[in-house]
Amino acid sequence: MRKFFAAVAAAAVALTLTPYRAAAAKTAGIVSGGVYTLSCGGRNLSVREDKNGAAVFGSSPDGSWGQRFVLRYDPSEDAYRIYSMISENGRRRVIDIIKKSRKVVAGCSVEIYNPVDPAAQLFKIIRLTNGKFKISPKSNPDVALTYSKAGASVESCGKSVPAAFQWEIKSVTDWQYMFITNGQIATVLSDPFGAPRVEGSSRHKGLDIVAERRGKIRGYTLSSVADGRVIYEGYSKSAGNYIAIKLNDGFTVRFLHMMNRSPKRINDAVKKGETIGYVGTSGNSTGYHLHFDCNTVGAYRGGEGPKTVNYNTCVDPEPFFTDVKFTRRR
Repeated sequence: MRKFFAAVAAAAVALTLTPYRAAAAKTAGIVSGGVYTLSCGGRNLSVREDKNGAAVFGSSPDGSWGQRFVLRYDPSEDAYRIYSMISENGRRRVIDIIKKSRKVVAGCSVEIYNPVDPAAQLFKIIRLTNGKFKISPKSNPDVALTYSKAGASVESCGKSVPAAFQWEIKSVTDWQYMFITNGQIATVLSDPFGAPRVEGSSRHKGLDIVAERRGKIRGYTLSSVADGRVIYEGYSKSAGNYIAIKLNDGFTVRFLHMMNRSPKRINDAVKKGETIGYVGTSGNSTGYHLHFDCNTVGAYRGGEGPKTVNYNTCVDPEPFFTDVKFTRRR
C-alpha cells in the first residue's frame, strides 16, 4: 500500500514539474536581438514606467510597449540580457536583480535599470521539454524568474521546474528588411537611433541608412517591412517625399527622403515586401539615404506642422532586423 501511495504522489509531482534540458549557446528558438513577450500563467512580464527603479511585474496581456523585450545574447558570458523596449533617448533599460547581502538568492526583486551590475543582469534561458523556458540568473541557477502581485522576483526552483517558473517566449515581429535590391543590402548608418543632433540637444529618432555599396547607388527599392495600411503619403520640407504605414502588428513606420512620391495612397493596403518607393535625397537631406523610424502608437498627423509624429514614442528599429549587421560610418 505504501508503494501504491508513493507511486501516486510521484505521478502528481510529474504532472506539475518539468525537467529542463542543458542550455546551449544561443538557446534554441531565441534569436539574439529579437523582440519578444514573456508570459507566465497568462500574464505578461511588464515594465511600469521608464525610469531607474521602475517596477517589473506580471500584467494581463494588453499589447503595451512595456511588455516587449529584446533578448540579447552575450557570447563572452554565454548568457542573455533582457532589455526593455521602453527607452529614453536611445538608452535601453535592462532587467536587473536587486541582490540581497551582495548575492542573488531566493526572494531578490527584479527592476529595470541602466546597466549598473552586469553580474546581476545575466540570465540563462533554458528551453524545457514542453517548449516553454526557465529563466535563471547565471550566477545562481537554483533560482529562477517568477513574479507576484508586488513585482517580479527570483525564487528557489531547483532542477525540476514548476509551472509558476515556466515562461512562454513569443516573437513580437516578423519583419522583412526593406532596403535591398539585386542581392545588395544597405547596412551603413550615418546616424543610428539616439544619436545627438547637430542643431540641439534632441536625439535622432530613427535610422539613417546610407545608399552606398561600392560607390553611391541611387534608386534602391524600398519595400514594406510587414503587412499594413498607408496612413499618410506626401511631401514636407524636412522629410521630403515620404510615406507612413500603420502595420497590422500595431507599429507605425515611416520612410523619408524618397526619390519620388510613393505609388501608394492613403488607406491603401500594403503587403510585406511590396515596393512602396525608392531611396532618394528629397527634403532636408545631404545625400542619398533612408530615414526609417518606428513608432509604438498609431497616432500620427500628416502634412506640414510643428509636430507631425510623436517622437516620445519612437523606438529603435535596429533590433527588429535580427539578420542584419549594421555598421556605423566613420
